[in-house]
Amino acid sequence: MDKKEWLLPRVIGVCGKNEKLLEEGNDETIWCYFDCGHVLFGLALYGCATQSSKPMTAKELVAQARKTVSEVSVSTAKEALDRGGYLFLDSREPREYKMGHIPGAINIPRGLIEFKVTKKIPDKNTKILVYCKFGGRGCLTACTLCRMGYRHVANIAGGW
Repeated sequence: MDKKEWLLPRVIGVCGKNEKLLEEGNDETIWCYFDCGHVLFGLALYGCATQSSKPMTAKELVAQARKTVSEVSVSTAKEALDRGGYLFLDSREPREYKMGHIPGAINIPRGLIEFKVTKKIPDKNTKILVYCKFGGRGCLTACTLCRMGYRHVANIAGGW
């Protein structure tokens, strides 16, 4: 198989006039179309940043989420547990949950919340109190739930 045959199947979006050009072209033409195809595919797949922003640390992400999320104290959460009517969501990892959790709490780890929450909590009007070990994962989870349309979500400040 010569170089031209090897490259042609990898060219993206070859049709019409471009196909004819490639048939008549040399190796440089083929490489040009190949490289342009990769660039266009990458842009289509990942998009372009519309504004410049610096990468954020985990601490900064939590601080940003905290600005948009309601938080309750541990004592307020205890009162809610005693009164009933709230779903407690433990956003820690399953091994942490197994070591101890709030009675009746369900476990959906922070890393899986977007994928599992609609099956476990289909009603977006459910009153949800989220917690984790220290408050960071809980805050990020609560923020995600709000962005997914859950209307009554709060994080237990400081964790459990």
